Amino acid sequence: MKKLGVHDGVYNLFLKLGWRGFLRLCDRTYEEPTMEFLSTYARDDDTKVLTFQLKGEHHRLTYEELDSIMGIDDALCISPQNQEYQDFLRYPDANFWMKISGLATFNPSRQRAKHIVHPCWRIAHRVLTTSIFGCLEPSQINRCELFFLRSMRRALPLSFSGFFLDKCDSIRQHSLGEIFIGGLITIIGRAVGLDFPAPEYILVDTPPNFLLDCDTLIRMEMLLDRGTRTYSWLDSDKASVYILPSWIGSSFDTGDPETWLPPDQLTQAGVFPEFGDDEGDDAEQQEEEDDEENDEMPEAEDHFDQPSMQQPMFPHDQFQASPHHFDQPHQQEGHKVPPYFPPCSLTYLPQCSPRCSASMPKRKRIREPS
Repeated sequence: MKKLGVHDGVYNLFLKLGWRGFLRLCDRTYEEPTMEFLSTYARDDDTKVLTFQLKGEHHRLTYEELDSIMGIDDALCISPQNQEYQDFLRYPDANFWMKISGLATFNPSRQRAKHIVHPCWRIAHRVLTTSIFGCLEPSQINRCELFFLRSMRRALPLSFSGFFLDKCDSIRQHSLGEIFIGGLITIIGRAVGLDFPAPEYILVDTPPNFLLDCDTLIRMEMLLDRGTRTYSWLDSDKASVYILPSWIGSSFDTGDPETWLPPDQLTQAGVFPEFGDDEGDDAEQQEEEDDEENDEMPEAEDHFDQPSMQQPMFPHDQFQASPHHFDQPHQQEGHKVPPYFPPCSLTYLPQCSPRCSASMPKRKRIREPS
């Protein structure tokens, strides 16, 4: 994430969630300890105590201790039993979804994670789904995942233990399927003093699925290597949207909703309207006069009331877009809400860029770590 310049932005989102140390954790998956934990654990939500067995030994952890192992602050954390969470499951926040995706309505059976455009929000969602929510290749975004993202926005601390054990319960209820939370169970085992030496314990995860790095993002068709130590961030249509890393800083702003979406359309024809012959001549003459005038005037230091771009992809270096507001009437399903210019933090690619031509490799039946 540091290589892409998004580390600070993603870290700040998890910090608002109360998961201060979660991103620092990483471990591998072992089949035997994973199956042993899932077949022996017992939870007591009244006393907030978890008991389980690993390597034949019985262990006991409080929910607070489990949260601490996962780098979660022991503040007043929201659990799955919280009324606010239950209300959100019934009435998801479509307005927040609109702000991060541009889609006017939220339908879990149709909306997909790839509709999230901002790199920090999408990577944060990816971290959640491939760890605590136990998905290998998440596609759709459900209400619980959206609740986590909105909690990051609202700085609402969430409990790891409650949602993790809900996932364990879900795995128990299915007789078939694959398990992708083994890395988290390995972390728990090491925290209670256990080790898993080879060859007694065999790893069941293999690269490239072990780390969420640039190579993995490229394989997932979320990133395209430009070959110049820069990368193109891809949208849901596999078209280039942003250049990473950003030249103006080490991170993207995630606090201002007006930076969560790029311009919907930014082409030479769209930004510079077509003129008739006479109008075009007048425009060229006016442009030459403006250039001469600009040569005589000192350059302004900055203008925070205008959208700005970095490293334009064609000769023009300033663009203006008509203002839009999120409080406008909702559009029909499937139509995108007019999005915003990201101020001084993202480079938008205004022309058609090459799509990823390589197809996704065939999925392997492996068990994924956190």
